[in-house]
Amino acid sequence: MQPLDLQRTYEDGPVVVATGEGRGTSVEHGPFRFAFNDLFTFRDGLVARVDSYVVPLP
Repeated sequence: MQPLDLQRTYEDGPVVVATGEGRGTSVEHGPFRFAFNDLFTFRDGLVARVDSYVVPLP
């Protein structure tokens, strides 16, 4: 498993956004790269919701 490269984090009240890039390997297609953007919404100190967006990179 390849590590993620966390590039930025943003916080606005109960929402934290993490952006970065990562690498992986698919059995069918081999190595690939991707960019990600994850939004974490907190309630009472716990993660209440996660929205994740992944975009393939060349």
